[in-house]
Amino acid sequence: MKIITLFILLFASNAFAWGDKGHIIVAKIAQSNLTKHTKTAIKELMGTLDLPAIANWADQVREGREFGKTKHWHYVDIPFAADAYDSTRDCNNGDCLLAAIASQITILK
Repeated sequence: MKIITLFILLFASNAFAWGDKGHIIVAKIAQSNLTKHTKTAIKELMGTLDLPAIANWADQVREGREFGKTKHWHYVDIPFAADAYDSTRDCNNGDCLLAAIASQITILK
């Protein structure tokens, strides 16, 4: 796991570097670390699709009309000169990845 983390830190300096292949690789790693219970639950939800098969879905739909509102849910725009995350400055008026995660967790509960 330490090697994977090191690899990610060394080569992920530009967010665009991930691309489709990067998302698929991360999904494969995540899938290989799931418990049997979680794998079963995912199979019940997605049928024959697995995590790598849907790894790029959010990127593909975020520009469309139906999911356009989720465009900013993909990132947090922290300035390079900043020392830390500031929700007022970095979260586009509450419309960023961190706010979306919190909101979606509330909906799921």
